[in-house]
Amino acid sequence: MKKFSPSVYLPSILLPATLAFLAMAPEAHCANLAISQSRLSTPDAAKSQSKPAFAHLELSTNMDCNLTINSARYGSLRTNVVRRIAVLAGDLQIECKSVKQESAQAKIALAAGDERSLQLSASRFNRLTDQIVVDTANGLQWTRSDSANFAHWEHTGRKAVGISWHDAVVWCRNKGGGWRLPSRDELGSLVDVRSDFNFSGNWMWSNELDGASKAWFVGLENGTSNTDYLDSYMENKAVCVRNP
Repeated sequence: MKKFSPSVYLPSILLPATLAFLAMAPEAHCANLAISQSRLSTPDAAKSQSKPAFAHLELSTNMDCNLTINSARYGSLRTNVVRRIAVLAGDLQIECKSVKQESAQAKIALAAGDERSLQLSASRFNRLTDQIVVDTANGLQWTRSDSANFAHWEHTGRKAVGISWHDAVVWCRNKGGGWRLPSRDELGSLVDVRSDFNFSGNWMWSNELDGASKAWFVGLENGTSNTDYLDSYMENKAVCVRNP
């Protein structure tokens, strides 16, 4: 045995390696220690960072329907039965669709740990685009907005409030694709469902004439109908419809 220090004795075969280790700069020892610590701590840190953040929803609806959240299927909901669901936090697009193609939709944003109760109500109208909705009861497609942006300037230089029947017919026809003025019965089907539309007025022209100088219009608040002159620009507006 070779004496290395007054209190430490090492076999001669280990002496060169030991001296080399002790000769290393202190920074090297610290680096080795840091690497060892990072190797020990990295799995736990990664596990903590990758842990998903969940929120909870309590959903109910007024119909039996199949539920999707952000296009992922979440089974079904039963009429007036509350179901609790764990979801990933964030922006959620929720839809529940019945076998009759009635759809209840909602958009919400949830943070991690949020608890939210939501009642989904089915609507007859599904939105095809920002400007077109379809009535699931009969397949008719409607423009979501009326003729509010139609501009007719009176001889006084003042913009008219409404649209004449002649202009309403042309306004719908010029959209192409089979758009037209609706009948009185078709307009009557929109009573009490104005929340699905973006209408600026209540009175809407129909495509039905009353003699040679008048046409019928319908009030969407209560379904009342009456006639007005074809060239009147008073308060009547136009909404367009087309068959599927």
